[in-house]
Amino acid sequence: MSLLASLLAHGTAPALTWYDADGRVELSGKVLANHVAKVANYLSDEVGLESGAPVLLDLPLHWKTLTWALG
Repeated sequence: MSLLASLLAHGTAPALTWYDADGRVELSGKVLANHVAKVANYLSDEVGLESGAPVLLDLPLHWKTLTWALG
């Protein structure tokens, strides 16, 4: 099963829960899949990266960094 299919299978159930000093963020599988797809499309369409191209993520530890890594 692909990552996207797995996330979508969660539906509205939380697929990611992030805790930090500001509180808690819960992202459903559907919402997380949407964020991941947007990042992937940006990297493909706007940056011109092809599938399998290496990417260096120099970002702070945050739930948004995870969406970039998955994208």
